[in-house]
Amino acid sequence: MIYSKTEKTIETDKLLLRPFKESDANNVSIMCNNYNLYKSTSNLPYPYTLECALTWIASHEQNFELD
Repeated sequence: MIYSKTEKTIETDKLLLRPFKESDANNVSIMCNNYNLYKSTSNLPYPYTLECALTWIASHEQNFELD
């Protein structure tokens, strides 16, 4: 396993974990726009729009900077 503190990534032979990017927003909105998922959570909006995904992704940047 390789951890890059500067890139905020964890990498193995089969997996790369990285922070979400703005370019991921469309995929996030597609995956989260699911009524069954909405029913089982307390904070997920429905319908889950592209704007919801962009807002959610942007909210994580400060947490990554704070480590």
